[in-house]
Amino acid sequence: MGALATVMVVVFAPQVQAATNPYTPEGVCGSGYRRVSPDATLTLKNGSQVWGHTYLLYSSATRKNCVVTLKQFEVGVETFTVADLQVQGSNMVGDAGYYSYYAGPYYAYAPGRCVRIHGVIWEDDMVRYAQAYGPYGWCG
Repeated sequence: MGALATVMVVVFAPQVQAATNPYTPEGVCGSGYRRVSPDATLTLKNGSQVWGHTYLLYSSATRKNCVVTLKQFEVGVETFTVADLQVQGSNMVGDAGYYSYYAGPYYAYAPGRCVRIHGVIWEDDMVRYAQAYGPYGWCG
């Protein structure tokens, strides 16, 4: 009787590391812009997975607010990404499009009025998304 040989092949796939977003909110908004406060950052989650953050920044030199959404999910892949800012009493407006790293910057002048921010990151197939709305605050 011939010997029966069993061959087992084990293939180890290389570990895929998530790409790190090389941009910062300050770098995207520009010189002189600083984060308003830790509370002015929205975490965009799908379930328990963090897909990115939407930041509110302010420049005392220009007296303008800036909003930007930085991706942490599918970084380097164009997905529909949104960074919105709403001045109380006005419509929510901002920047939206297919971006690899971030949406924004979007700037608004809002002396004496409160603002809120909104961010969205869609999966590349437009089925799943992560979204968050901030409350009105950061009045000035």
